Amino acid sequence: MAMRRVLTEYRLRTVLTHGGMVAPVRQIYLAYRGPDTRRQVAGWVSPHIVARLKADACLRAQVAFPDRLAAGPTLMLELDSRATSRPSDWLNVRADCRHGLMVELVADTHAPEVIRQSAAAGRYRDEFIRASQPASARARPVFDKSTHQRASDRLAELETEMGVLAMRQLEDLLIDRATVTALTARWRMKAEHVKQVAQEALARLAVAYELSRVVDSPA
Repeated sequence: MAMRRVLTEYRLRTVLTHGGMVAPVRQIYLAYRGPDTRRQVAGWVSPHIVARLKADACLRAQVAFPDRLAAGPTLMLELDSRATSRPSDWLNVRADCRHGLMVELVADTHAPEVIRQSAAAGRYRDEFIRASQPASARARPVFDKSTHQRASDRLAELETEMGVLAMRQLEDLLIDRATVTALTARWRMKAEHVKQVAQEALARLAVAYELSRVVDSPA
């Protein structure tokens, strides 16, 4: 089960708005494309993402099975997506990730700041996978062995520090490894602005992980 895909909020929203659900399994969650919990598994979901959606009224408990969560009032507004295709999804690089925006952002492997941001990105990916998969804590080393805090709790704290918007951007950039074209659709901005926003998110992540010093944003 640990090899199943981990889902970002964007991916989970797509599952939910198309009639799926999410249910707790071994201290985390599994998303399903329908009511069949044996044959319709979509992927693992970190508790911090479920908490985020609950806070936004995007989830509601099913009447028959209260532990199973379906699309809530806010998310129901997105149900018109059932009638539309999502071409941006097909523009994400899934296998070799050679064309995602992140590859371009860390292309200069000799720049000190790029090295720090690349390290921060790697740490974030590790934390996200650990938070989303119950077996990952046994299979991967931890960065800070002095703490027994769950990875999902660490990501929740990071979200408090950086904000929900930045965390969503990092999920799109680092976990889904989306292309510029896909990000223009997800972030609803022009392509020329996407790279700058992504770089800012990476810079903030490096600061949050204490891999880089705080740099004041230009006025």
